[in-house]
Amino acid sequence: MNLLALTCRVLAERSANDQPLSQRALARALDVSVGKANQLVRQAAAAGHVDPAGLSLTASGWEHLERFRVDNAIVLAAGFGSRAVPLTYETPKGLLKVHGEAMLERQLRQLREAGIKDLIVVVGYLKEQFEYLIDKFGVKLVFNPEYAVKNNLASLHLVRDQLRSSYVLMADNWMKANPFHAWEPDTWLSGVYFNGPTEEWAVKLGPRGLVKKISIGGADTWALMGPAHFTPEFSARFVPLLEQAYARPGTANWYFEHVIKENLAELPFYLLKQSGDQMREFEDLAELRAFDLSYQDQTNNAVMASIAAALGVTQAQVTDIAPLKNGLTNSSFSFTAAGGRYVYRRPQEAANAWIDRAAEAQAYAALAPLGVTDELVWLDQATGQRITRFWPGARSLEQALAAAGPGPAPAADAVAPVSDQATAREAEPGRPGKPEGPGRPGKPEGSGRPADRAAGPTPAARAWPEELARAIAVLRQTHQSGVVLSARLDPVANLERLAGLADAKRAMLFSDHAEVLALVREAARVLTPEDWAAVPAHGDFTASNVLLTAEGEVKLIDWELAGMGDPLADLASFALAARFAPAEAESLVELYLGRPPSGRERARLYAWSAVIALVNTLWAEYRQALGEQLGEYPLVTYRAAKDYARLGLAH
Repeated sequence: MNLLALTCRVLAERSANDQPLSQRALARALDVSVGKANQLVRQAAAAGHVDPAGLSLTASGWEHLERFRVDNAIVLAAGFGSRAVPLTYETPKGLLKVHGEAMLERQLRQLREAGIKDLIVVVGYLKEQFEYLIDKFGVKLVFNPEYAVKNNLASLHLVRDQLRSSYVLMADNWMKANPFHAWEPDTWLSGVYFNGPTEEWAVKLGPRGLVKKISIGGADTWALMGPAHFTPEFSARFVPLLEQAYARPGTANWYFEHVIKENLAELPFYLLKQSGDQMREFEDLAELRAFDLSYQDQTNNAVMASIAAALGVTQAQVTDIAPLKNGLTNSSFSFTAAGGRYVYRRPQEAANAWIDRAAEAQAYAALAPLGVTDELVWLDQATGQRITRFWPGARSLEQALAAAGPGPAPAADAVAPVSDQATAREAEPGRPGKPEGPGRPGKPEGSGRPADRAAGPTPAARAWPEELARAIAVLRQTHQSGVVLSARLDPVANLERLAGLADAKRAMLFSDHAEVLALVREAARVLTPEDWAAVPAHGDFTASNVLLTAEGEVKLIDWELAGMGDPLADLASFALAARFAPAEAESLVELYLGRPPSGRERARLYAWSAVIALVNTLWAEYRQALGEQLGEYPLVTYRAAKDYARLGLAH
């Protein structure tokens, strides 16, 4: 580290505060021995920077120090903060208060007190809540449109032209004492020592804290946490490497520290050691509660208040919160309260405009005797909030299929794939998971059994993983149960409803969307209710909505879209979500029927696939028109809608 410049900085700051300084105090400030402090004073005096008699800076010393003045601070505040749910449903994580002061406000105040006036805040999620900071602290807000689909590497890339002598901070850090200065001669990243194992980024140190190695995870080690400072020279080397990483496929989940880790030889830096008392990073509500007792029973959060009221407990009794999946229509988390473990479902506000919550409640009540659904504890039909029981040790069918590998290979004469994008998507903290849902239930329309009964597995069906075969058996059992639901599952009607919503918002940005809508309508003409007996259909049957319990049971969860409908619509929904090729989708139908599908059944499968894919596209585009980002999802579903519509018409 540049100890000569740091010596000048200590003297300058003591002079500004009119505080006398002994060499012993200088040694403590620099974290060196008294002998080393004396040596530094002599070196500074020899360079003409310090008057050794009064331990004060000379004009030359001030001039030398100005070479290291900090230009700006960049605060990364775009992310959702998924581990801090439900607090972050309503408030960006950096704006959560700790001891009465928002974490981001505290850092901005500390920066201004250090003389840093050029403050840049990169925002994304709930961006409007940051606007007041322009008036209060004079910040410049920069919006990151990729906040929902990429990690903070994208945020820093967005403002890379501002990197000079720059502080780089996370909005959700809390520092007890002000760690910032007007002058910084070195590049450093902050770190905290962890006793025992940690999943943080562990570092191996060389002389004077120069970082020699970075590894993700470690034990009894220093690890990266907190703000960083880049010198102009470091920034000049870092920016091209940042640009290369941003452009490289597979880096959507990267933090900016990944660039440093991969290029440590070109990007050397020091570790600025912080104590655990000085530097804090609150991952979730439990950590906030441990530090700020005001969070124990009053979180000022509507979701926590709803849960407490629904279960008859205090907010302090709602503990062990863990985020679960984010879908296209809702997000959820598990928690402990009243001696049990539960799952809370938070619907997207826009979803309540087309999902019938009364029909959802009726579906749970009607299907409960079958024992195949998640156990409903509470449902607010006005808002769509829901609490169900949690199954410890359960895993989703999606996880089971990922572990089992691909399904049966298509035959040599199989239909060509819908697209070449049938690979698994990346899972990232805070980004949307696999979007859900083919449509809203409508009105009831009869009941009965599936038109085609199962007659036992075929060789093709037996090629599927055993877990999938069990899930399909439970779906078939539910379809054949004779249960009557109050709503009608009608994705075609929902297609028209969502087309109107999307048109009103000018949400569909695909240039040929009118032609594709007409194409799918034409393909859907084959879907005549006379071809099937309406069954209690799930409406969103996907691998992520099937749980395999520790006791070996199969549970079909999330019945918000259920209604009486065609059983093949559920199979089409599953195949689309899994990105199956048409031959795989047909094999799934064979697994369900116990025989190969007829030509008419294949045509219905293709038509439902086209309709549901376009419904999902319309809903995704509508959500994006409201400001959310769903990444590649609408591209994939739109292509599937086109391909399946053409395939259906060809048959």
